Amino acid sequence: MTTASKYKLLRERLEVAGNSGNKAHVMPKRGRWVIFKEGDEKVLGTFSRRNTALSKAMEIVESGNAKSVVLHKSNGMVEKILTTAS
Repeated sequence: MTTASKYKLLRERLEVAGNSGNKAHVMPKRGRWVIFKEGDEKVLGTFSRRNTALSKAMEIVESGNAKSVVLHKSNGMVEKILTTAS
């Protein structure tokens, strides 16, 4: 798969989740799990375990730096969108 087609696929997956710019995504990347915020290509964290990445992403939401977490499956598809109880 070319780099251009990978970015196209990522954009399509983000559209499924809704692109508000205020979500933290937990996605697979090169055999690891990464967290990044919509609209920013900077990776906020890299983890070997999905659950660890999810816990850290929920901390980001609880701190007010994102409104929700978009959890992706190992194939990159959106599994669910999570928020904290306020």
